[in-house]
Amino acid sequence: MLSNLCLPTHLSRLRSLCLTTVFSFMLPGLVFAAGALALFVMSYIPLCTQLGHVGLHWLLEFLAVFGTGHPLQGLLWLGFAFSFVAVLFDMFASFHTVQEQHER
Repeated sequence: MLSNLCLPTHLSRLRSLCLTTVFSFMLPGLVFAAGALALFVMSYIPLCTQLGHVGLHWLLEFLAVFGTGHPLQGLLWLGFAFSFVAVLFDMFASFHTVQEQHER
């Protein structure tokens, strides 16, 4: 059972895991959105029009590889993967923190 002294510690770890999950899921979407926006804007610059179009096409093809042909599905899978790895890392780091405190 959880004692009253451990409850704030467990709640803070749970809050940390939730925040880690949300932010790491959003990170790939924000990075790819920024890249797509930059390539989209670049396609309106006269000397860079072709580069912007080709870059945007390559970006969508890259995402489609992870989503079995659908770029949005690929972006979601990348978000899930980033989130899973970040949660594992957060749990590992919190476990090591607890182990170090018990050793002292």
